[in-house]
Amino acid sequence: GNVLLGQMLDGNQSDKAWHPEWLETLDQRLPEQLWRNDLYVSDSAVISPKAVAKLAEIQVKFLGRLPENYKLCRDVKEAAWAQPDQFMDLGSFSPKKHAARYKVQVRTGSLYERDVRCLVVHSDALDKRKEKTLQREVAAEREQLGRLKQSLEGRRFSCHDDAVLAATSELRPLRCQWHAPNFEVREETVIRRRPGRPKKDAPPPTHQEY
Repeated sequence: GNVLLGQMLDGNQSDKAWHPEWLETLDQRLPEQLWRNDLYVSDSAVISPKAVAKLAEIQVKFLGRLPENYKLCRDVKEAAWAQPDQFMDLGSFSPKKHAARYKVQVRTGSLYERDVRCLVVHSDALDKRKEKTLQREVAAEREQLGRLKQSLEGRRFSCHDDAVLAATSELRPLRCQWHAPNFEVREETVIRRRPGRPKKDAPPPTHQEY
């Protein structure tokens, strides 16, 4: 289609602050028969209290991407995965071999105290990319735990509590997401050799290490 309106803005301009002003401009300058029957499509920047309120005021429908950090986003995705048979298969949108396939599910929710419909979109290509990312994260965490295991196994402590404290304090900052690490403290009797010749038939002196 043709470009009807546009603006050149400073690169530091906030998208969320710009949207309500831009919507007002569109409402004033576009013919009502064109504007009111159309669909305002935007990225996630349109999901803000002021922009959504402005769209409701001028009675224009909109489509935007719900940010991942919104509770509503998590809720509708969880609800969709709880009923996987409700997904509608859209197939692929490219003739290329191994093109991504999409399926969708519609969910309702509330955004800024307004009823909205949310479209949950699943892509099998995204599944593969996320799987590779998760595999890298698991491998990196496993390697980190391996280094810690080697370090702790090489240390000796004079009492049980010191060993437990050391292992716990080393594990806590890792905040493992993919593993559930645990440890065991073992008690060992160690012979302590003293300088000089040991007394005949005298038992070697020992002490306990952990």
